[in-house]
Amino acid sequence: MNFVKVFWLAAITVIFVGACSSHSYSNIDKPTLLTVGEGFTNPLGYYESVPRFSWKAPLNNKKATQQSAYQIQVASTFENLMNKPDKWDSGKVQSSSMSWVNYEGKPIISREKVFWRVRFWDENNIVSQWSDVAHIELGLLKNSDWKASWIGAKESQATESPSQSTLATPQYFRKPFSLDKEVSKARLYVTAKGVFKIFLNGEDVTANDALPPGWTPYEKRIETLTYDVTSLVNKKKMYLGPSLQVVGIREELQI
Repeated sequence: MNFVKVFWLAAITVIFVGACSSHSYSNIDKPTLLTVGEGFTNPLGYYESVPRFSWKAPLNNKKATQQSAYQIQVASTFENLMNKPDKWDSGKVQSSSMSWVNYEGKPIISREKVFWRVRFWDENNIVSQWSDVAHIELGLLKNSDWKASWIGAKESQATESPSQSTLATPQYFRKPFSLDKEVSKARLYVTAKGVFKIFLNGEDVTANDALPPGWTPYEKRIETLTYDVTSLVNKKKMYLGPSLQVVGIREELQI
């Protein structure tokens, strides 16, 4: 019985390879360097509800010299992406473009995470393997998404004298809180009218950023940043702070 199973598996494999030999995946390497927008790789807190996809096809070699078409798939979960993309399947698109291809699928909302991949066809209509899976997690896209209250110095303190104003010196804000359940995902959404640093349980959440939130035209907009703080959250009592000139903080924990 085992011999029969192996025999049929071998037969089916031979038939499959023979049927697909004219469009072999093995002859062309998969796309690489998957990015969105202005070159972001797997961004957290992404700010465009209509992402623009870019990739690099392994061209200019003996296997392929030109992209003639591409296909992009986007899904709400990794499993859906592998089986039936529920956000977007572009199908085969005749195009040589590999940069800033606009998303045309179902709406992606604030805080949502999606997974995507791409493949391409060369000048001989031979299709590549699928790329590795990339992902995007959106931040807060609309003002109505922001539910936190602003914190800061009182107006009377800020207007007495510019040189003596409390706004002329670093402002420190601390907030203890605790959880009674394990969390699967924790995100910290934060913004400020000025440079800030965030610590959670003594760890510098903003350690990899230089002068966050970066240059901002405050009369036009206020930038918000998103941080993954899952590893810093547990059942014990937690301590958020100190922060420099932080005027708005929101913690969102998914339990």
